[in-house]
Amino acid sequence: DLHLSLRRQRQMCIRDRTTVSHYKFRKSKVEGGRYIMIVANLKEATNINEYQISLKQQLQKAHGEQYTDYLDEIYRLTKNSQSYREIGTFQGASTSTAMMNRIPYVETIDIDFVHINPYKHIFETHAQQNQIEFKMIQSDSLKYNIDKPTEVLLIDGYHNPKHIAKELDKYSPWTTQTIILHDTTLFPRLWKSVQNFLSSHQDWKLVYRHTLNAGYTVLGKK
Repeated sequence: DLHLSLRRQRQMCIRDRTTVSHYKFRKSKVEGGRYIMIVANLKEATNINEYQISLKQQLQKAHGEQYTDYLDEIYRLTKNSQSYREIGTFQGASTSTAMMNRIPYVETIDIDFVHINPYKHIFETHAQQNQIEFKMIQSDSLKYNIDKPTEVLLIDGYHNPKHIAKELDKYSPWTTQTIILHDTTLFPRLWKSVQNFLSSHQDWKLVYRHTLNAGYTVLGKK
């Protein structure tokens, strides 16, 4: 296992690829100053359910069982949703979780899709079979031209507090119900950005802060 002290993980990079004392990180590596998530082997998956289950199990094995608690929260919060947007895709753990609920509109934004592209056909087939409008948008989240509101937003991309603050300012007016932010325990300064956002945006409230493992935070529109 790779165990980094909290002090060292703060000094090293800014994406959700690090660890605290109780956070297992077995197959990680460092490239260009950023921690990179494990790349799961999903070649046996033939549909979105198999894909999500296999990816979730491999994430739990690598990072601890409670690491995927945010996926359970996404599934619950999107159960009756009509639209979902996420920032930060990687292999599509959260994307596949939301799509299992057959949401009519799903949009995912990332700077690249290199780790999900080999399995893109699974997502596209599921979307076609379930009348889901599915968009993969390769873009810097702060440069993307938003043209459609969504009920639910997940923020799980570039884990820099200033960047997160800008994403909250940019995307919150286009979100009608719920914002989920991943890794708000793993990166304490992200939680500070959330607090600052709530102080200056009276139309949003804290619904729940989950502090186990990497943690996540749920905000609700008042």
